[in-house]
Amino acid sequence: MAHYTISYARKVLHLVSLHELPELDLDHELLLVERPNEHFTRAKILNFFETYNSITLAGEDAGELFEEFALEFRRVTAAGGVVTTPRGEALMIFRNGRWDLPKGRLEPDEPLRRCAAREIEEEAGVAPGRLVRPLCDTWHIYNIYGAWELKHTFWYHFERSDAAAPAPQLEEGITRCEWCPVEEARRRAEESFPTLRAVMRAL
Repeated sequence: MAHYTISYARKVLHLVSLHELPELDLDHELLLVERPNEHFTRAKILNFFETYNSITLAGEDAGELFEEFALEFRRVTAAGGVVTTPRGEALMIFRNGRWDLPKGRLEPDEPLRRCAAREIEEEAGVAPGRLVRPLCDTWHIYNIYGAWELKHTFWYHFERSDAAAPAPQLEEGITRCEWCPVEEARRRAEESFPTLRAVMRAL
């Protein structure tokens, strides 16, 4: 079943195939159906986002819808992770006024899980420990210095034996790093970005 969920700040766009729409339990405020003579461009979707927080765009094929939409963006691949301890603590960072998880862009020829581990160490100052498992992958769009990007982030779960003292990477806008109970991390995620909610639910 093809179904793409793309976040924009705290808003969500679902791209689905028309024949699968009845099977999907999607929470949306607006349903758009793409026809051969009507294409929903980035500009149109962003205009709808001024009024609605959650939109579903349905067409003949979700994969084709996604590829059409993605053409209007520069694609970026990234990786990040959740670090926990056996005591049920999770590591979070506070970046640009919101709770977040460490993540960053993939370097050339870098394995995804190595990118996730590197970003955790760089942004939170903590070695991630052992890899437990992959969690999920997320998509989100944003405008950086006038250029629109579509970021595909792969998320991993790591576990440390202890809650080592973290150190925020200040030059990346990270002002705090802290360990908190996993349930508290989930609560913070619910108040933050849709991508974060997806990651914590996968955990």
